[in-house]
Amino acid sequence: MTYNLFLGLGTIKKDQEAGRIFEVPEALAGEDEEFSLGSYGEPFLADAYSAFRITRIRWATDADSDPATGTVRCAEFEFEHHWPLFADPAWQFGIRLQGDGTFDRWLAGARAEGHAIQSYSWTPEATR
Repeated sequence: MTYNLFLGLGTIKKDQEAGRIFEVPEALAGEDEEFSLGSYGEPFLADAYSAFRITRIRWATDADSDPATGTVRCAEFEFEHHWPLFADPAWQFGIRLQGDGTFDRWLAGARAEGHAIQSYSWTPEATR
């Protein structure tokens, strides 16, 4: 399986099985540059193993969102024991992953800037 990471600088392709990078953008190929792959799973989900179910999902939409296809502006997943994970894929430095309170701060900030943002929430039947 090959993963592609699309950057403004070019495309990086990584073959998961062979662990090789096939193409590196010229801007990352300099002698002062290093490229590495990493996972955010451990810092954010280390203790959220399968016993900790999702108890709520909140998401925000804007004019570019299409919830029917799974495209939303940002989302917060809350696991049992009140462990939230906020994901903002449009953050300027890459996907922003943060914890408690971030969704509410993001929502308030976006609305204060005058963005037409709608927020929604879903709770599984078992946790209502």
